Amino acid sequence: MRVSYRGPMRRQLGWLCLVLALAALTPTHAIAASVPSAPGTNAATAAPQLPTGSDYGPATWVPADPANYSVSNRPHYYPVQMIIIHDTESSYATAIQDFQDPTWAASAHYVVSEQGDITQMVHEKDIAWHAGNWDYNTRAIGIEHEGYAWVCCYYTTAEYDASARLAASICSRWGVPMDRTHVIGHNEVPDPNNPGLYGGEDHHTDPGPYWDWATYMSLAQSYANALPSPPRMMPDPYAVLNSATSATVTWLPAQTCHSPITGYTVTGQPGNLSMTLPASATAATFSGLTAGTNYTFSVTATNAYGQDALTAYWRCATANLSATPVTPQNSGTTVQFSATSTGCPNPDYQFWTLAPGSTTWTIGQQFSSNSTFNWNTTGLLAGSYRYTVWARDATSAGPSCNNLGCFDTYAPATAYTLTTTPCTSVTESAAPATSAPSGAAVTFTANASGCPHPLYQFWTLAPGSTTWTVGQAYSTAATFSWNTTGSPAGSYRYTVWVRDSGSAGTNSNSLGSFDTYFPATTYSLTSTACTSATESAAPPSTAASGTAVTFTASASSCPHPLYQFWILAPGSTTWTIGQAFSTTATFNWNTTGSSAGSYRYTVWVRDSGSTGTSCNNLGCFDAYYAATAYTLTTTPCTSVTESAAPASTAAAGSSITFTANASGCPNPLYQFWILAPGSTTWTIAQPYSTTASFTWNTAGKPAGTYHYTVWVRDASSSGTSSNNLGSFDTYFPSTAYTLT
Repeated sequence: MRVSYRGPMRRQLGWLCLVLALAALTPTHAIAASVPSAPGTNAATAAPQLPTGSDYGPATWVPADPANYSVSNRPHYYPVQMIIIHDTESSYATAIQDFQDPTWAASAHYVVSEQGDITQMVHEKDIAWHAGNWDYNTRAIGIEHEGYAWVCCYYTTAEYDASARLAASICSRWGVPMDRTHVIGHNEVPDPNNPGLYGGEDHHTDPGPYWDWATYMSLAQSYANALPSPPRMMPDPYAVLNSATSATVTWLPAQTCHSPITGYTVTGQPGNLSMTLPASATAATFSGLTAGTNYTFSVTATNAYGQDALTAYWRCATANLSATPVTPQNSGTTVQFSATSTGCPNPDYQFWTLAPGSTTWTIGQQFSSNSTFNWNTTGLLAGSYRYTVWARDATSAGPSCNNLGCFDTYAPATAYTLTTTPCTSVTESAAPATSAPSGAAVTFTANASGCPHPLYQFWTLAPGSTTWTVGQAYSTAATFSWNTTGSPAGSYRYTVWVRDSGSAGTNSNSLGSFDTYFPATTYSLTSTACTSATESAAPPSTAASGTAVTFTASASSCPHPLYQFWILAPGSTTWTIGQAFSTTATFNWNTTGSSAGSYRYTVWVRDSGSTGTSCNNLGCFDAYYAATAYTLTTTPCTSVTESAAPASTAAAGSSITFTANASGCPNPLYQFWILAPGSTTWTIAQPYSTTASFTWNTAGKPAGTYHYTVWVRDASSSGTSSNNLGSFDTYFPSTAYTLT
């Protein structure tokens, strides 16, 4: 049974054909496998400028989603050699809609309706995903026809005629011969993965047994014979140097719809070189060239209808690669790869390496004119690596491609062995030698023996812990500076692991691998407890609420004091940390919004190496400053005004803005109230905040006489007056407001 056009297999055929074709070339195979004869869209080449309209005059241009086709540059990258006939298995409109769906993953260049309308959706220079075979996609133009392969008599006369005229135009413009070898059905496309099966990868059967090939081809040939048949050169020819003074230009035979090619002219510059050749020629060799001169060659095909010319690009014929020093070498050695090539005047090289056990080749150096690559093997494990180089001329996009990119030619992958000499011993010393105060910088220095490229990993173990900590991970640095700031006093242990840069480690445990290690050694951190603390405030003892108060502390007898500041609010028994233990000896107390009253403050101190010589339910410390009183005062608000806009009357549904202004207090807070008509219960419209305005939305409120007021109090005041609704310093008298 035929797979439905709209089924998921059909939707995926375009990109699957591309992805599977590339995936079949694993990195190892990518170097040695037979690759496509022409490049696809090439990241190394600037993207061609996109056309903006239909290639075929009678067609309407409706672009497919860019996710459903590949941008290319036919005829330069690929020739156009075929027309593939499809059916839509849907309506004309549905097919167009599907190709605009970015998830559809399929497309065709043209869609033809039962009425003979034509919509172009992919430009002919680009590659539509329609054949289920990437090679056929690159070389064909796909035409979809409204209809069903297995429904008798669906295709119409108008549809045959419109499609035949389109095919004739393609024949005229691209030189695709109008015969059944070059105009085929989707059912005749080979399965790229299963020789002997057809219909592309998903084995489609369209256009089906009811497609009238005889009528269609007769019409197409008749229309084609009435159109011009100029020659069409494609893809770009290429030139190869045979020697310093000789070059051969090669091309594929030009195509023509119905008028045979009569000959070729090959020209070269500089020097006005020219060679005229018969129609059977596909190559021309020029001798007597000037060594070191950059030549440009063009090939022109001629027939009775005119000419077509393309400029040749240079193609490298061979690539060679050597390594210095020769294999094997110790890991850490710098290996220089040197490339040469033949056949191209301006070669670019891309170097690759493959690590032992890996299937993923890594670019060592991107395409450039630099013919050498210095491979830095520092840190690389011992083993058998592989290396190769791609070569292509600077004018070439690379006619051979795989999943890694495009190239003219390559050097066979070659093995290179990196060896290692494991480290046999290591020593470690500390400075100061065995003991230091907590907070001091301790430097550990290691020295390995027996290995050419040692890597060091330093470890420390805290007192009472069973878990070693990496102080400094594996690196070439033979020293580690241990910052002991904040580390408690006690007996620590230290060690160092060492391994050669090319060694994975000849020994291992649960923490990792190493060649050898230095025995764990004890190191003592000491501390001197703080004996006393002082603290002062600025302003000294009293300030208005909202003032920034700065507390400054100092400690005695300890080299690395840490300070923790505390505040106790009036009436509270719970001290609050104003600033946790840190080396900062000052604390800025933000009193904004703090109520007036008598607060208390203190500071704890301890040395950074001390866990605290005294403790209580709040924590531990070495010493503290006696709790001291600090008074915050307040200035209550003495009066407040309130105005409304509009002033006293507005239509129900309006937005009315009330604005208040307090006097006598530095940090006023405002609370707005509304009383509805006939009610005795005031409602808070906007609770206490620093916002001095309130917008009353009266939408949905009944007409009548409302009342409004505002309370005000200073941020530090709990209110000098109160009633059953709350507290305030002062208020604005209740005022009437009428909604009409």
